[in-house]
Amino acid sequence: MTAQPDAASAERRRRVETSQPMPVAQPGQRDATTTLERRMAHYLVPGCSVAVIDGGRIAWARGYGVVEAGQAAVTPDTIFQACSISKPVAAVAALRLVQEGRLDLDADINTTLTSWRVPANGAWQPRVTLRHLLTHGAGLTYCWYPGYARGAPTPTLVQTLEGQSPANTPPVRVIAIPGTQFRYSGSHFSVLQQLLVDVTGRPFPELMRELVFDPLGMRHSSYDQSFPEAHSGAAAAGHDAAGVPLAGGWRLQPELAGAGLWTTPTDLARLALEVQAAWSGGASRVLGRDIARRMLAPHLADRGLGWALEGPPDRPRFSHGGDNIGYKCHLTADAVRGIGAVVMTNGDEGRQIVDGVLRAVAAEYRWPDPVTGEERPPAPPDAPDPAPPRIDPAYAGEYRLDSGLALTLTVERDALALHAAAQPAIPLRAMSGSAFVADAVDAALDFERSADGAVTGFTLRQRGDEMFARKTA
Repeated sequence: MTAQPDAASAERRRRVETSQPMPVAQPGQRDATTTLERRMAHYLVPGCSVAVIDGGRIAWARGYGVVEAGQAAVTPDTIFQACSISKPVAAVAALRLVQEGRLDLDADINTTLTSWRVPANGAWQPRVTLRHLLTHGAGLTYCWYPGYARGAPTPTLVQTLEGQSPANTPPVRVIAIPGTQFRYSGSHFSVLQQLLVDVTGRPFPELMRELVFDPLGMRHSSYDQSFPEAHSGAAAAGHDAAGVPLAGGWRLQPELAGAGLWTTPTDLARLALEVQAAWSGGASRVLGRDIARRMLAPHLADRGLGWALEGPPDRPRFSHGGDNIGYKCHLTADAVRGIGAVVMTNGDEGRQIVDGVLRAVAAEYRWPDPVTGEERPPAPPDAPDPAPPRIDPAYAGEYRLDSGLALTLTVERDALALHAAAQPAIPLRAMSGSAFVADAVDAALDFERSADGAVTGFTLRQRGDEMFARKTA
């Protein structure tokens, strides 16, 4: 189970949830915000899961929406496809083998590969190194992995590398001079996967569990494509841009190191914390300080070993996004400040949700803007607390849910309270002029108005369900 956040972290989480960018800007509403649930509904993304790192620890983790329409609610333990975030996780394992002297960053990988070798181009035999693979600098064939329908034939790794049926991607060949340019392609990590398997003699999912997942306590993570069925918790089904579930729930990704990881934001946050601790010379369980420093140093363009990098070399920010059919996700963290965030979604329009959450988190915690990288000035040390939003007396009155349950709202001494049947009054806390939370039951209320400004009702969100209460008096 995920530890519950402290009161301060819970409050910051609620501000993130209710300060999402409006999907469509309206005249005069340039700075208007909406809730995360409404933004998800607008983009037809059924589920989202978030973990935030602050102060060198996981400050909070939360699931939103559902794994599939009419199915279970997303929780912090719901697993998602990590898409291309699979790549830096695999890179951690590779660098652990470098650290142990079992691999060399700059040796020709053909001296170690046994099941497959980098082919010659006529009379020219390219020399490809592990450093080339980890920085997308080997000049390999471009591959984006669309995956395979569940139940359909899937290729072996060698068939993928050779582009042989039933593989749906071209053969992996060197088509540019290695080391000359950054060319992002999943093919680099298919070759990496084969290299790790050949040097250790272990199946890739088992190897990753031993080298990374078990030491870091990432018990909700696996590259095994049968993991969703074996996992004790729910797996988020992928959805297309119209919000329709994928056939079979998700596509299989046998290109494991490049796109095949199933995991949670909390587990990926544990990995980010390991990288942060190792880079800073703190207590770490997988990587040492020297190899972590090399991992987060620029090697080709802005690429570290497995990560995209931003910021100065003495204070790098490392990140990676992910894009599989039906899933979008992103991880970002700062090596020095002990901060970071992971967002995972199960919809093809999930990038809209990822960007909105990351920007809201960055604004709340005053991190650099995740899009522009612009630093934010620190908050004034003695800034007075903002005045609480004024409660509109028009919110008071009688309401009725579609189920027929009558609800009453009262305003007394500028405090709003909810009365449900014979229950004691539930105090509501204002998040904005129209958004309130009921801390006692972890619910949220958002008021709606007609074109003439009259209060028409409110949307009640509670434990993944959403219901509308129409004002009757």
